[in-house]
Amino acid sequence: MVPHGTCDSVCIGGFSMGGGWGPWTRRQGMCCEHIVEATMVLGDGSITTARMDGNPAERELLWAIKGGGGFSYGIVTELVIQTFELPWEMYRFSITWNPDNRYSPDPTQADRANAATDATADAANGTPTLHILRAWEQAICRTDGEGGRQLAGTNLKIYAKPLESDASFDPETIRHGCVMYGYWEGDKSSLERFIKAMASATGTPEGSYTSRIGEPAGRKHQQQEGHQYGAMLMNDWHQISRHELAALGLRKPAPPEARNDDIPVAQGTPYKPDLETPEGHKITSRLVNACGLGSAGHARLLASLTSPLLDDENLDCGLYTYVTLGAITGPYYQDVISDEQKEQSAFPYKEHLYAIQYQTWWVLPSDGQIHHEDSLDSTARLLNRALDWMQECRDYAIPNTSGAFISFKDSSIPTSRYFDKNYTRLIRIKQTRSQDPNNLFRSRKTII
Repeated sequence: MVPHGTCDSVCIGGFSMGGGWGPWTRRQGMCCEHIVEATMVLGDGSITTARMDGNPAERELLWAIKGGGGFSYGIVTELVIQTFELPWEMYRFSITWNPDNRYSPDPTQADRANAATDATADAANGTPTLHILRAWEQAICRTDGEGGRQLAGTNLKIYAKPLESDASFDPETIRHGCVMYGYWEGDKSSLERFIKAMASATGTPEGSYTSRIGEPAGRKHQQQEGHQYGAMLMNDWHQISRHELAALGLRKPAPPEARNDDIPVAQGTPYKPDLETPEGHKITSRLVNACGLGSAGHARLLASLTSPLLDDENLDCGLYTYVTLGAITGPYYQDVISDEQKEQSAFPYKEHLYAIQYQTWWVLPSDGQIHHEDSLDSTARLLNRALDWMQECRDYAIPNTSGAFISFKDSSIPTSRYFDKNYTRLIRIKQTRSQDPNNLFRSRKTII
């Protein structure tokens, strides 16, 4: 396998040239670390093959595309990526705390039913988000013992929520819907112990959280009839699309004459979310420094996720807001590769603990019209307020955070912030190695 992403629609070129975060990152690093060769068309039409053992120009071009952003340095026509052996046995899993009783973030109908049942309890009886966040941070920073190396990769999704005008914010007690997704190297019993340990670390009693363990995967199960890597391990860490919302009956379908195949159908079954027409969305990001957020950083992060700009009606309108925390730290960057090897790629945030990705998604039918019992003015107002929330999050002061992740591109963020300490060197490589004096290789977030 190679270190891949979490969405079917992500392609290997832009993914790896942006760094390549995914569910293998703790164990195998970013995908860019595994690129060993690239064939490129330069700005003058010449073709070069960049290798680490090549001439200086080739070595610099290869270093630049390994996390220095896509399209800046040439048109890459072929990548050679070092694979790794799949573990003997592994599972994908999720743990859900404080679920909203209107939906479950897990993808199966059974999971939704379980989450809805548990969500009937008063939200005030749930687990404080701070407890969940701290337990997740402790889990990703471990590199030994059960879970240290077995947790191949993970993210934590925290749903944003409204702050009532007369309510006070307390970071110690505030509760958000949270889902931890993960890849586990090991047998099912060891994963079950880990899940119980995570729940215990958050102070959540048995029965007050839900967990889901996927089908077994890895070399042990690879030869089973009908077994496919993708079916076992992919398509799990996705945003909730119109496919999910329609299945849950959370938005009224368009009238037949206006639907225009609003929900695409393949052989009578709605497409999986990543195969649909992309939804409207806005994304921005930053990363947590090696020292960790600390108490002040925790409080500010949770405050950013509790905003008077958000509304309880948002979900019913197909408008949802959350943050995903993607673990970077782990055995690979802490123990497996040396400091010298870390310098062999341009991804600048290897020492950071995790990425923070703020997201707002909204659902419109394919005809571009809003079909909802509320008026267009009401729905548009909610969307505008949610986008204002995104702007606040981008500029929010959170201690011990820095930078931004080029794969979660926000055109409002200065380009230099994406490439940090490598920015000047990447500009020089573009100027001296790309043979592109007219800057034909350019977009809003290329290096120049």
